[in-house]
Amino acid sequence: MLASTLCYAVSAYSLEYQWKYVIPTMDNREKAVQVFDLLSDIIGVYDVTNNLDTSSLMLFYDDERTDEEAVKKVLGNAGFPVTRMMLLKEPREGVMN
Repeated sequence: MLASTLCYAVSAYSLEYQWKYVIPTMDNREKAVQVFDLLSDIIGVYDVTNNLDTSSLMLFYDDERTDEEAVKKVLGNAGFPVTRMMLLKEPREGVMN
């Protein structure tokens, strides 16, 4: 399993969302690294953890900096369409990482 973490402090008024995305085309280490690199370039996305065994990843995003559609668009345009999404944690206000 490839696991890495991106962290930063978020605004006291922003909301955090934790999502699990299933990406069937992320089926080897090289592709997992590509996906991680794509996500790390999106301002507002952090705590990305890839799981090759399930072709999925978990991530948080700050709603003041990005949203789920922007994340899905970046992944889809690069050949990594998200086929399933699950909200893992309800939004929390003012959480500092």
